[in-house]
Amino acid sequence: MWRRRIIGIEMGSSSVKVVELLLGAGRRKTIGRTALLQGTGELGEFLKGELKLKPSDPIHVGFPSEKVAVHPVSFPFEKPSRVLQTLPYELEGDLPFSPEEMVVGYIPTGVKWDGQNQFLAFAVPVEAVEENLRGLKALGLDPRVLEPELVALARLAGEGISGAPPSFALLDMGSSKTNLVLCRDGSPVYMRCIPSQWEGEGESISPELTREIERTFRSVTFRGEASWPRA
Repeated sequence: MWRRRIIGIEMGSSSVKVVELLLGAGRRKTIGRTALLQGTGELGEFLKGELKLKPSDPIHVGFPSEKVAVHPVSFPFEKPSRVLQTLPYELEGDLPFSPEEMVVGYIPTGVKWDGQNQFLAFAVPVEAVEENLRGLKALGLDPRVLEPELVALARLAGEGISGAPPSFALLDMGSSKTNLVLCRDGSPVYMRCIPSQWEGEGESISPELTREIERTFRSVTFRGEASWPRA
């Protein structure tokens, strides 16, 4: 018997994906109902009609990553509260907005180099986060987790993928962008949102996107951040 569930929602540029994750005893979990919807109007109907959404159901939402800035950072400490407190000022010189105008977060890479803990830091303009919150509130949704879909993909990689080789890549391809995450030894070590055009299933990847992905692989491998992915 499933004790509880988590509702995952990915607010894509042209569609909305929904997945119901069922959780049981002993870390047991499985995928329940899923849906690919065309817009937020269908989302509200699916949540209320098909999933019978309850106020107690935690909702995790990933929003489009086009406005997300990603930077590798390193600190001699790894306490979460201290990392989050330091990040805005560490990123300030690399971004076109002040610490007060950004929402920041990070993903541990599991790598320690010369006494420094390596992190993938990300920043999103406050206005982009507030815009997504307003849209969700209009649907009567109060998400427990709201983060860029690129970050959600990287966290998925960090949870472990059965049978994955030591070095691998995850690609999430949409109609206007491709989210790329490179992983090494079970941890994400690089992530990027690449603007691209892709028609969907049955269509080949454009030569431009293929070249950009390969260029990214070469660049990251050259810098020593990850080895060339096997899968």
